[in-house]
Amino acid sequence: MASERNSQTVSFEELAYSNMLTLNALVELLTEKGLLSKQEVLERVKQLQAQTQLKKRHNSCGNKGS
Repeated sequence: MASERNSQTVSFEELAYSNMLTLNALVELLTEKGLLSKQEVLERVKQLQAQTQLKKRHNSCGNKGS
């Protein structure tokens, strides 16, 4: 059937490792091309982590509807 997919089961660990390699490759390519610096990427990661922590705190205070 045309709608059948090739599927493969992977562990969470394998998926996380694959994602890490993909992100590393993207950062390396962007820095090699001079589009971003590693410092810019690290700053954005920290910014996103801080936003995520604020959302977690906000949601844990019983404000899940906002």
